[in-house]
Amino acid sequence: MHVEPGPTLITERLILRRWRDEDLAPFAEMNADPVVMEFMPTLLSADESDDLAHRADALFDRFELAVGDIHFAVIDAAAKFAARRRGRGG
Repeated sequence: MHVEPGPTLITERLILRRWRDEDLAPFAEMNADPVVMEFMPTLLSADESDDLAHRADALFDRFELAVGDIHFAVIDAAAKFAARRRGRGG
């Protein structure tokens, strides 16, 4: 799993960041839960879940420059929007 931090987007209810090793066990648990996976084609084993996480992280590596630029643009735009909202009292 990727160990170096990449761009991170943090909002009041969400954090978007690179996968970490400690994400694998809870992700596998979620992917094996019939309630969580009710509308997915199948439940995933721990190995299948780990493979999915690794493939998703590899996609980030493949598109790192473009995604990194977009993330920073989103963070900048979100910060400006939040500052404007605070200025209006809401």
